[in-house]
Amino acid sequence: MTVEPARELALIADEKILGERPAVEPTPTSSYKTPTPAPKP
Repeated sequence: MTVEPARELALIADEKILGERPAVEPTPTSSYKTPTPAPKP
C-alpha cells in the first residue's frame, strides 16, 4: 500500500473515532450467535 491510500484510511478511522463520521456496524449475514461461556461452578 502506498502512502496516499494509507493516509486516507487513517483519516477515515480518525473521523470515526472522533465522532465526525458515523461508524456503521455491518449487518450480520447469518443467524450465527457468539458462543456464551459456560458459568463456572
